[in-house]
Amino acid sequence: MEKVVASLKRSRPARTRVRFRVEIRGSRQSFLAEGRDLSVEGLCFSSPILLVAGERVGATLQFQKGREHKISMEVRWTRTETAKRYLIGAEFVHLSESRKSMQRLLWQIESGLVMGADQGA
Repeated sequence: MEKVVASLKRSRPARTRVRFRVEIRGSRQSFLAEGRDLSVEGLCFSSPILLVAGERVGATLQFQKGREHKISMEVRWTRTETAKRYLIGAEFVHLSESRKSMQRLLWQIESGLVMGADQGA
């Protein structure tokens, strides 16, 4: 008789596709990147600089009308997007209030109160 092993997978948080500017502050340099999607637990962004998995950086998520959200994150994966750009997946390093703050931000984006770079003024 064959034994069936169920794999346990952690469910992936719902992601919101939105384009926005991301200022990355690493130990070596600061630079601008472009956010592609966002969830309570992390984001995917397009970067001109290759970061390495496990690297911790600070980030400021920048939206229209001067709205910003500062958070720390850890790089989880990277892959080449074009010859000079990289797609990077990062997980937020949440502090006591940052998860609630991110939930509020996502609600504001989904309800149209906060808009990304490619949305109306």
